[in-house]
Amino acid sequence: MKKIILAPAVALAFTGLVAAPVAAAETPSTQSAEAKAAEQEKAEKEKAEKEAAAKKAAEKKEAEEKAEAKKKADAKAAAKKKADEKAAEEKKAKEAAEEKDDAKKSAPEPAKKETTPPPAPTPSSSPSPSTEPSEEPTDDPTEEAPEQQADPVLVVPQGEIAAEDLADPSKGVTVTVTGLETGDLLTPLNGLAGDSVEAAGSTATLNLFYDGNAEDLEDGPLPFTIDYQGAAGIETLSGTVNVKAVDDQPVEPIEATLTVDPKEITAEDLANEEKGVKVTVSGVKEGDTITDDLTEKPKTATKDGDYTFTIYYKGNPDNLDPGTVPFTVTIEREGTESKELKGEITVVDDDAVDPIDASLTVDPKEITAEDLANRDKGVKVTVSGVKEGDQITDSLTGETKTATEDGDYTFTLYYKGNPDNLEPGKVPFTVTIDREGTESQELKGEITVIDDKTEAPAEASLTITPKSIEAADFINEKKGVKLSVKDCKPGSDVRFMVTADGNSRVTAYDRTVKADKDGKAWVRVFGTSSNASAYVGSYSVTATCGDDSLKGSFKVTAGSNAGGGDGGGDNGSGAGGNDGGSGSGSYLPRTGVELDGLAAGALLLLVGGAAVTITMRRKKGDFSPSYI
Repeated sequence: MKKIILAPAVALAFTGLVAAPVAAAETPSTQSAEAKAAEQEKAEKEKAEKEAAAKKAAEKKEAEEKAEAKKKADAKAAAKKKADEKAAEEKKAKEAAEEKDDAKKSAPEPAKKETTPPPAPTPSSSPSPSTEPSEEPTDDPTEEAPEQQADPVLVVPQGEIAAEDLADPSKGVTVTVTGLETGDLLTPLNGLAGDSVEAAGSTATLNLFYDGNAEDLEDGPLPFTIDYQGAAGIETLSGTVNVKAVDDQPVEPIEATLTVDPKEITAEDLANEEKGVKVTVSGVKEGDTITDDLTEKPKTATKDGDYTFTIYYKGNPDNLDPGTVPFTVTIEREGTESKELKGEITVVDDDAVDPIDASLTVDPKEITAEDLANRDKGVKVTVSGVKEGDQITDSLTGETKTATEDGDYTFTLYYKGNPDNLEPGKVPFTVTIDREGTESQELKGEITVIDDKTEAPAEASLTITPKSIEAADFINEKKGVKLSVKDCKPGSDVRFMVTADGNSRVTAYDRTVKADKDGKAWVRVFGTSSNASAYVGSYSVTATCGDDSLKGSFKVTAGSNAGGGDGGGDNGSGAGGNDGGSGSGSYLPRTGVELDGLAAGALLLLVGGAAVTITMRRKKGDFSPSYI
């Protein structure tokens, strides 16, 4: 087979290329490297050209999209403007029509001219440029206007809003904007502050507040604006809220006091939440917050006046030594400075026991031998001043009784022997009181045995009702404490005396009245000062009827532990008074708060700046003109 060898020029002719003269010195390897570099350069150039073309196309597309969006926005704005102008013209025309005379008003409106739509274009296989639809807006009334967006409307709640609430970001005021499209942006501008809101539909709400001091706001409307940004452009929405300014009326300063009951207590009881001590704070207002530093529990006063609560020690009672435990009570009232009151409690040793200080009365003081020897009759002995748990033993029966509560203890005393052994005269006896932890006390008494044929006269008796009363009831002239005697000699003088115990500042006054035909008389004691706490304490009562001196007592308390009821005084009568006694008739009301001009029959006990008034009334109103 013959080999055909072509010259370089001939080989290039077969490829359709014209080759330049080849240097005689070129080698096959040199030609290969240069060709490869040329190809690489060409590829990079083509790549760069493609990237540039793609970038240019993207920029062109973006510009076209922006132009299209602007075109639509301009068209929408133009349509809105045109609609607004049309609405204004219609409004103007309507107003002009309303100014016409009645005849013209009643004339029927001319029929509206119907617009004939333009004929449809004739189909053509190659439409001319003149038949292409124009994208520019025209004034042709037959052209359909784009859909018009509703104007945004700001809705503000009616009524007043307190300045304190408007200046509170957590409260403020909530407004509503309607006529929106999704994506519209609302931003508070002036007057009120708040966060921007992007509409998620046709309606959006904004929580607005006053960014300043509530005291700076005045009564009346407060204007504010909201910036609206939407497809139709930018608009400012205006509104007002009606403000109720802060009441600048000064708040009454706190004037309060406190009392403690009891003032002495064991460590164990003070650490007992169910016991503790009663603290009464006087002078509080409804809504005041009251906090003590022992329990640290805040309480709220539910009404004006006194507020009573229990305080106790929250720790271990073993940590309390006998002595004084100070505490504070803080009263807080909105709009004024708080008030701190100081008090103290005395912790006593568990082993410390009050000494016995008791007395006794006998009723009746005279009795026949037969009745004294009758267990179901006998005489009533009342021992006053006992404590719960005291053991009481009399020398006639030898029986021992146990007191079930503090105060008075009454039992029947009788002779256990043969009544024939009792001669008329005095029968002495003793009553012994035993109390754990202290010395016993022996009380002496006597009973008068009378002949069976002699009728024993009734003994005068004193009744105090109630024996214990709250200070709030004590200053109520319709309540107070009633002191009454009975079985006095008709027409005899009955002297009442009331003194405050343990207070050297108290000056006692007394009053003498006449017993009525039934031997009865009574008085009523009540306080005249509004400061109820001034009367807290114990009072001794003495009623003198003939040769008998009747004694008793009552207590005015600060807390709710006051009680008592109709019951006898220390003489053990147990019988109440009668409204029909001399010196106790129709009620004499207090005619004023002055102390120097009280009506006849008034008796004063001065307690510091306060007073206790004892008024007496008589059935027929026949007061004695003389009084102290």
